[in-house]
Amino acid sequence: MAAENRRHTDYYSPGSEAMDLSTAPRIDYPPEEEPRKVPRKQPGRAKRKNLIYLAAMVAVTGIIFVFCVQYLTIRGKMAGMSGDVAAMQEELNELTIMNDELEAEINTNIDYNKIYDKATKEYGMVYPNKGQIRTYNAEGEGYIRKYQDIP
Repeated sequence: MAAENRRHTDYYSPGSEAMDLSTAPRIDYPPEEEPRKVPRKQPGRAKRKNLIYLAAMVAVTGIIFVFCVQYLTIRGKMAGMSGDVAAMQEELNELTIMNDELEAEINTNIDYNKIYDKATKEYGMVYPNKGQIRTYNAEGEGYIRKYQDIP
């Protein structure tokens, strides 16, 4: 039996036993406050407010959605138009180059001596004298319509 007692004492370590809580001093906590009584609203009124809130949120969401769709539509059209503008600018550049080439070709074929000879000999044209030349300053570019003789 001594061996059995030794076994039980081998597993015991000081301070491992449970405390006796009945001897602990009692702590008095202040009493809990009673929950406030919230006046209940009429359930129909609350539902009506919730429905109005829900309808307002749906309306605002719908308006935002419509604005977003319109914005994306306009952005798509602008992207298409900017592509068209780029194509037209490229076409304008090509036409300008062709026009300059044609003008250069025309100017190389002009014989100014032949024109001078024909104007002076066939048509009797002469250069103007100093008193016959009058100059004026035109505002802007364009053309002039002559309704009467210029003094």
